[in-house]
Amino acid sequence: MKKVLFLALTALFTINPVFSQEEKICDLIPSKNGKVFYTEVVNVENSKSIELYNNAKMWIASTFKSAKSVIQSDVEGTSIVVKGRLNYVTDGDSPFILTIQFKDGRYKYELTDLYMDMNIAGKKVTYPIENAPFIKNCSEKPLEGYNKFILSFIDELKSGIDVSDDW
Repeated sequence: MKKVLFLALTALFTINPVFSQEEKICDLIPSKNGKVFYTEVVNVENSKSIELYNNAKMWIASTFKSAKSVIQSDVEGTSIVVKGRLNYVTDGDSPFILTIQFKDGRYKYELTDLYMDMNIAGKKVTYPIENAPFIKNCSEKPLEGYNKFILSFIDELKSGIDVSDDW
């Protein structure tokens, strides 16, 4: 009986870390269920959800040509869903969905559904970023470049929402 209990507990503690590890594509790009998935809960001390929300709305308005055209859902003080495009390469865009949820003292963003638009032989081709050749082949330099590009966008988001800047 003691052996069975010991083996069961050992198996439980051995298996648990496997499930708690963050998924990564090519050991670099964060993912969830095989899809590129950037997410984080950002703590902002002494902030109200409405402040964070209003700052996010201002950031969206200054980042995109038309805030009205990219905002898909808007629940005041609670959440915003943006469907936009990032200019990653000169001959294509990277469509995405950005979901931001707000609570007093923190917000959570999720950057998902990233795609790659490319012009190939004069024809526009769109495919999930997971199917991009540089990701499929785990090409180190392009992967690092793409990750840096996305993290730069996320840094801009965070700077835009930050409430500590008292002008």
